[in-house]
Amino acid sequence: MSGQDTFPMTPLDQMVSSESLQILKAAVPYAPPSARKLLSVFAKFQEFKTALSLFPDSGSLSAMSVETPEVSSFEMLEEIRRFALGRSKENIESLISALSTLQIFQAMQQEESESIKKDPEECSGREEG
Repeated sequence: MSGQDTFPMTPLDQMVSSESLQILKAAVPYAPPSARKLLSVFAKFQEFKTALSLFPDSGSLSAMSVETPEVSSFEMLEEIRRFALGRSKENIESLISALSTLQIFQAMQQEESESIKKDPEECSGREEG
């Protein structure tokens, strides 16, 4: 795999992985062919088991659960973009650009509506002229 085809580790991967699992996964291609499948499945099972323990049933510990911070669509897309390549990355960048443009228009509309509330006579004069 070339350097351009590698993906950074996602936050979920960081939460479910450990140094020993990374070492195990790095060793899989060098293991005897008969052991590769078993080692791969074992590593993924360990990650699966860890993932299950990270996200307990929502009803059982709701009082003790950590609140997830509110993240804007823009922030989410910026984060996801780091893990995309090629056409997927281009599509995400297009969405980010469109969202930025939308935010500018919304800010302009809000500014205009605030100025109308401050001086309604000035706005009515604008309509006549």
